[in-house]
Amino acid sequence: MRIQADFGMLQAAQHNVRQALSQIQQESDNWQRVLHQLAPDLADATGATSSEVHQAWAQMHNAHQHMLQLIDGGMGKAHNELHTAVASSVSRLRNVQI
Repeated sequence: MRIQADFGMLQAAQHNVRQALSQIQQESDNWQRVLHQLAPDLADATGATSSEVHQAWAQMHNAHQHMLQLIDGGMGKAHNELHTAVASSVSRLRNVQI
């Protein structure tokens, strides 16, 4: 009997999620730098609007990052459960007598 599990697929997906988290963080950092540089001009032109935009961006960023972290955690859990299932199957097969 052959037992096969595609750990590579899970690892690749988890790697992609982690890359996305990193890119989101970089974009957020860029947004923060630009907003900080433009803050005096925006405050002169719009008043409180720039802080509202900043707050909305921060909320969206945090929600998106949280979602990706949950996906990453789920991928890690799936990887661990697949590993456990394969080990359990191998163990059961060792105990089968023909």
